[in-house]
Amino acid sequence: MKRYRKRKNKGAALVFLSALILACSLFLSYEVLKSEEAYSAMQKKEQHPLEQFNEDNVLDTEPKPKSVNPKKEESSLQTDELSEENEAFEKVPLEFEQKTSESLPPIPKDCQKRVIEADLSYKDNKTFLHTHKISLKNSTQYSDAEISAILDTDMKMRFKETDEPQFLIYHTHATESFNPRDEEFYDSRYNWRSRDNTINMVSVGDAALCELEKADIPYIHDTSQHDYPSYNGSYKSSFNSVSQILSKNKEIKVALDLHRDAIEKDSGEITKPVLILEDGTKLAQIMIIANCDDGSNLIPNWRENLRFAKELYLALENVCPGICRPILLANRKYNQQLSTGALLIEVGGHANTVLEAKRSGKVLGLALKEIYEDFKE
Repeated sequence: MKRYRKRKNKGAALVFLSALILACSLFLSYEVLKSEEAYSAMQKKEQHPLEQFNEDNVLDTEPKPKSVNPKKEESSLQTDELSEENEAFEKVPLEFEQKTSESLPPIPKDCQKRVIEADLSYKDNKTFLHTHKISLKNSTQYSDAEISAILDTDMKMRFKETDEPQFLIYHTHATESFNPRDEEFYDSRYNWRSRDNTINMVSVGDAALCELEKADIPYIHDTSQHDYPSYNGSYKSSFNSVSQILSKNKEIKVALDLHRDAIEKDSGEITKPVLILEDGTKLAQIMIIANCDDGSNLIPNWRENLRFAKELYLALENVCPGICRPILLANRKYNQQLSTGALLIEVGGHANTVLEAKRSGKVLGLALKEIYEDFKE
C-alpha cells in the first residue's frame, strides 16, 4: 500500500505539472498573437519607406521633368550593379563637411599635409601640343601633326531652336568632394567623398546648368550617385543611365561627365590647380579629357569628340582666360562612344574648395551657352 500511494502521488504531480505547462503555453500564444496583430496594424497604418519617395527619388528608373520648369529634366537612374559594399567609402559627417574653414577645429600636427597651389595651364610648356589656340597632351599612337590635321576640320555639331533638351550633364563619380579648407595644410583624415549634393560634383553641375537655365536652354541633369555604395562598377552604371537618357531624348548633342581630379604625391602633398584673378578670387582650373580609339573601333566618332573638345576649350578661355589645363587626349573610353559630344570634364582637384569648383562650374555653363549660340542652325 505504501508503495502504491507513493506512485499515486507522483502521478498526480505529473498531471498537475502538465496542466500548468499547457496553461502557460496557451497564455504565451495569446500574447504573441496580440503582438503580431498589433505589428500588422502598425504596418498598415505606416507608409513603407520606399513609398515616401517623390519624383526626385534616387530609386526612380527614368528621368522626370521638374514641375517648376518643364524644360529642365532631372534623372536619378540607378542600376542593380551597385550592390557591393565599398569598405573604403566612409562618409564624413555632414556637420563637419558643411562647416567653413574658419569654423573647423585645428588640424592635429600629425594629420597636417601641405597644399600646393599651382597654375597648370602650361601654355608655354613645349612638352604639350599647342595648336589651333589650344594646348593638348597627346597620349595616343597618333603624331602631333596628325592630331593637328584632325583639328583643321570644323566641328559638325549644330544646335536647334527646340524645347527638347540638347545638353546632358551627369556624374559617374558624383560623390567626389573637395577640400573644406582654403589653407596651407589639409586634414589627411578627410576622405574626399560625400553624398551631400550641395558639396560634391552634383553641386558643380548645378552651377553650370544654372547658366543654361538663365538663357532658357533646355537640359537634363542626371544626379545619380553611380559610385555609391560601390565605386567599382560606377562607369557601367552611368553607361546604362546615359544610354537610357539618350534613347528617350534624341536631340541631346552634348553629354558631359563632370568629375574632379586628385593630384597627390607619395609624401601626401596635394596640388591645387587654381586660377587666381587680380582681385584674389580663386577658380578651379578645368581639364577636358577626350578619348581616342585604340584601333578597336569602340569610339568610331572620336575625331568629332576631339573637335568639340577644341571648341569647348576655346569657349572656356574666352569666358575666363587661364581657366583651362591642356586637353588630355588618351586611349580610354569613359562612355564617350555614346555621343559625338561626349567628354569627361575634370573641374579642379580634391585640393580645391567647393566654392572654387562652383565658380568654375559657372564658367563652364557660360561656355556651353556660347557654344550653343555660335553653333546654332
